Amino acid sequence: MDGANPATMRDLVLPVYRELKAQGWRYFKVDALRHLRYEGYNSYAGFYEARGIDRVRVYRSFVQQIRDVIGRDAFLLASWGPRPELVGIIDATRLGNDGFGYGGFAQFNSFNNVVWRNDPDHIEISRADGYRSATITSLTGSLLMLTDRPEVYRSDRVEAARRTAPVLFTMPGQVYDIDPTRSSRLFMVEHEVSGSGPRPFEADQRLQQTLYQLDVARPFERWTVLARTAGAPDTIRVADLGLSAGRDYVAFDFWQKRFLGVSKDTFVFGAIDPDLQVQVVCLREQQPHPQLLATNRHVSCGGVDLERVSWNGDSLSGISRVVTGDDYELYVTEPDAWTAESVEAVGAEAVLGERLDHWRRVTVRGARTAQLTWTVRYRRSR
Repeated sequence: MDGANPATMRDLVLPVYRELKAQGWRYFKVDALRHLRYEGYNSYAGFYEARGIDRVRVYRSFVQQIRDVIGRDAFLLASWGPRPELVGIIDATRLGNDGFGYGGFAQFNSFNNVVWRNDPDHIEISRADGYRSATITSLTGSLLMLTDRPEVYRSDRVEAARRTAPVLFTMPGQVYDIDPTRSSRLFMVEHEVSGSGPRPFEADQRLQQTLYQLDVARPFERWTVLARTAGAPDTIRVADLGLSAGRDYVAFDFWQKRFLGVSKDTFVFGAIDPDLQVQVVCLREQQPHPQLLATNRHVSCGGVDLERVSWNGDSLSGISRVVTGDDYELYVTEPDAWTAESVEAVGAEAVLGERLDHWRRVTVRGARTAQLTWTVRYRRSR
């Protein structure tokens, strides 16, 4: 379709998007854009050169006119392969070939939520790596799309989806790609004349990195979330995570819901559950009183739901955003000098769980989707 011909856009392209917009759709995927560029405009470069027309400008205008019809408030995904020609127009781009790919988390990590949102393609939580793929996609702030048969969402596997959505809008911690072997070849989009098969500048599907770190900063607290996959070191120095050496940190395993203890200069994480293929550890600087380790609402260990957390001398309290029909769990430390005596949640039932090895689970049931105020009260034994 020759986007330089006004009739092409008027009669073939834009009516489709006007109608979809009128129907109320707010999420759009424009597929096969690589073929339009490679087999279309690149293959017929002479056609445009003879008319003194910049074919890249035509290509960009093709998508810009779609954007103008659907509006800036709609989400626009380009597919497939990285599309540098469309920076500023699209919201996301699928980085690789068909099927979920881990490569983009390293090969285009610096682009994510700066140039566009990286799309590693759809996740199937029924697959063996369902927890791993959903976890990494969420923690990196990439595009999270799930495609499974309906019956999957009535099984335990739904936890992989429930605890990784929504995706946080996270920013990369560096301005370079961990693996630049693909992004450094983006210039090749100018000369490709075939979109068949994977291209050397597209993200591949291999799991390249074994550690993924998300630092969360809220007005009331800062903490770190670390995801480990197969091949990750069992022992990591505090300083290697950008944390302050010489301080004590409490660690909690999010997926397995267990307290990993207190560490100072080195974290020892242990084996990764082979059924999960990923371990998510919440790391917070230890306080001299009971403190929150994590919540069960989201893999960010509170990044989605916590609005406030504070210690008031003999009580730990907070405000959380909760969801109807989903029991809300708080995991809190309980040092030797303290004993939890009661818990309350405004408008819901709150239950103190059994004290385990210096920590305790608090469960809130019956809450409706809203902000929930909760308080755990303690007695100091000495």
